[in-house]
Amino acid sequence: MKRIYIFITCCFAGIIGTVVSMVFGLHWSCMIGTIIFVVAIALSLDVYYRERRGKDELYYKEYISTERILSEFMRRFDIDKLRAEKLYHAGFHDVNDFKDKTVEDLMQIDDINPTLAKKIVQKMQNS
Repeated sequence: MKRIYIFITCCFAGIIGTVVSMVFGLHWSCMIGTIIFVVAIALSLDVYYRERRGKDELYYKEYISTERILSEFMRRFDIDKLRAEKLYHAGFHDVNDFKDKTVEDLMQIDDINPTLAKKIVQKMQNS
């Protein structure tokens, strides 16, 4: 959002410089208007890339966190990644989320069959 305000402000200043040069025939104001346009573009791109880098870093942290959780599910319950993802998207974001869950609760999730649901509940009761 900041970059839009910076860009609009600088463009407005550049337009004023161009109008002044056209009306009064002052070449220096046209030069200043052009410089302001270039600065506006540079500033807006800088702000854009900073915002983008922050979003990318946040996405990467979330991705790594999710991958750790999925690998923990896969290791602990001896399941494939698809089923681990199904459990994750069903709201299980930690191994402790499985405590107090019944076989019937787990069977409500796609691709979780009764055998797998029993295995998960038994592993959680034993730990």
